Amino acid sequence: MNAEIYTALPIDVEQDQDQEKEQDQEKEQDHINVIVQPSVNKEKRSESGSHLRVRVILHLLKLTVLSMVVFFSFPHRHTFRQYSEGKAGESKSDVVSGVSPTLLPGGGRDWIIDTTHQIITSKHNPNLALGSLRHDPLILTNRYETGLDKDSALVKFAKPDLEALRKGERVSMRSMLLALQFPHHVDTFSHWEYMLTGSGVQVPAVSKDTDDANSRPDDNGDQEWNLEYIDENFLVLDGEYALDVSFWKMERGNTVNFVKVSENTQWRWWEKKQKTLTYGGGRDWVLNEEDGTISPKGYPYLALGRGTRSLALMDIHNNMDSVWEFDQDQLEQLKGGVVMKLVDKKSNVGAMKMEQKEQYFEEWRYITNKVNSVREHTVQVKYIDDNYLAIYEEGVDEEKALVLDVSFWQMTPYTSVNFVGGWTYNNSKRK
Repeated sequence: MNAEIYTALPIDVEQDQDQEKEQDQEKEQDHINVIVQPSVNKEKRSESGSHLRVRVILHLLKLTVLSMVVFFSFPHRHTFRQYSEGKAGESKSDVVSGVSPTLLPGGGRDWIIDTTHQIITSKHNPNLALGSLRHDPLILTNRYETGLDKDSALVKFAKPDLEALRKGERVSMRSMLLALQFPHHVDTFSHWEYMLTGSGVQVPAVSKDTDDANSRPDDNGDQEWNLEYIDENFLVLDGEYALDVSFWKMERGNTVNFVKVSENTQWRWWEKKQKTLTYGGGRDWVLNEEDGTISPKGYPYLALGRGTRSLALMDIHNNMDSVWEFDQDQLEQLKGGVVMKLVDKKSNVGAMKMEQKEQYFEEWRYITNKVNSVREHTVQVKYIDDNYLAIYEEGVDEEKALVLDVSFWQMTPYTSVNFVGGWTYNNSKRK
């Protein structure tokens, strides 16, 4: 028995040892698996990420090739280059299809001749009619190189007026040759109320017969409007409106008007409440008494100037005084195909070309206009297809004419109206 016990014990111990070895090997294998598995996953993720990057790159290459094909195959670019270089040689009827024509309906080139009210209105927005601002707009212009700006003039104020403002005294707009475009009307934009502002030229008094309609902004309504210079920074109108550069864009030609925060604004909890007198932007001004100019603070090379008013859309309800009125008989004749000059019967001003040579924007030809009392250069128009108003010039082919067009077809009050044309005349001339 002892022998059996003796011989049996080693056998059990060996089995136990073998089991322990197997368990240890399993633990080592598990440990190895724990270590190796993440690296394997990383490799798999790396492989999937690489495949994804390759797919993205291939997709971008496809898009690039497609864009190049579209760019080089788009027909109007070649045609536009030919015309701009004077190498076309053929008529607009030879222009390939895909180019927008001059007679393009459905937007800002569609007009109605209203002989009853003696006005011309937008076909799609009959509450908007052809007109212009009452005065040249107040803008920013070059302070020193004034000869470069054909469409603006530097405004120089009387030194006594600037001195009075610096001392904190009130100075009338009339004395500074400034005017409100619509003294009895306030416009709104978002949280703001604003009054469009005009400017005039300092010229000696002239007789009524020779007075230039652009030079005397003396219509501020029955109210006497006064300016103050607050905190040596703000130019404030009657204690309410601050002189403001539109959208705070400090660039030549940008408009300048009087604004204030609307009293009826309901601010949302996440919105920052705005103040009329806000520093650090388009309401900070410097009085330059040495040369009689006023500059935006931080931009000494700019100063207040007089811009050029052009034809524009006017609201027949809010701005009827600025809607152009035409002779009724002439309107009737215009509808019948007779040429008519674009002249406002009320103010005795007309529209004339700003440039004699056509300008270019993308695939369009255009000429801007200005409103002036020089009648001999007034544009003549012809009513085409009971819809379009085209410039008429003797000896010029009708198919080369530009038509009256609302800028970017933005049907809102004060949007400018100019003369625009495509490289084809109408759809019937397209191949």
